[in-house]
Amino acid sequence: EQEVQELSLEATLSKLGRTRAECERVRVDLSERFEYGSRCAAEYGKKLRETEQKLAETAESRRAQRHETHVLQETALKAHVIFGEHFRKEQLQSVSEVEVAYARAFEEISPQVLQCSEE
Repeated sequence: EQEVQELSLEATLSKLGRTRAECERVRVDLSERFEYGSRCAAEYGKKLRETEQKLAETAESRRAQRHETHVLQETALKAHVIFGEHFRKEQLQSVSEVEVAYARAFEEISPQVLQCSEE
């Protein structure tokens, strides 16, 4: 009977050893998966931050472009008004008179146009 108990005890110890080895294998596997998941999450977070930064830069660039376009449109409108007023005063008749007046007006209003674009 003692031999049976010893054999049963050895079988139980052997089974516990196998169970312990299996638990260790599962622990190592889970640890490796956790490390991999952590690396993936860190990489995803990094890429997400980079994408957010690029989107912010793109939005800022677009805002700057819209502002620049708006300033150019205002400048063009002011220049058009200034040229129109100048030509109305001249009451030009021929194409050559228009060309001469245009050149002269451009020389006269260039500083005004530059001032408008700086505002």
